[in-house]
Amino acid sequence: MNATQTAPKGYTVSEAAAELNIAVSTLTRRLRAIGEETPRGRIFTLRQLLAALTSKDGDKSALLRARRLKAEEEAKLLAFERREKERDLVPLAEIQALIRDSFLPVRQRLMALPSEMSARCNPSDPQLAREALDRWLTDSLPIIRAGLAEQAKAKKEKGKG
Repeated sequence: MNATQTAPKGYTVSEAAAELNIAVSTLTRRLRAIGEETPRGRIFTLRQLLAALTSKDGDKSALLRARRLKAEEEAKLLAFERREKERDLVPLAEIQALIRDSFLPVRQRLMALPSEMSARCNPSDPQLAREALDRWLTDSLPIIRAGLAEQAKAKKEKGKG
């Protein structure tokens, strides 16, 4: 190579994909199919890019990979349907109805507590007792809600880990 010639220019995957008007993921997949590693910033020659784009092995491996992914997704769906049929999974609406039906009577009794119990708590001044029980109820409900929210958050994080 003489002084007037320059070294052949290479391209990163993103530059080549933009120049060829194809998706970066497609070019990356095709390069990997011919055995090229594709770390960020690596420069590829035109010969490597052409080999990746014209390789029949890339087409075959992409087809095989697509078939494998489809089979995996179908297996997941079948397993999900089986668990649902075996009642390992319960529909969310059913769970919400169960919780609502279970806690509604408890909530109703708590809300009625000040009016029903004020005379028993302080027969000489039921109004004072009612105010105290109302205050207790007003303070307690947010604490209960916060406790339930914390438990739900902890359970969700535990499920991720």
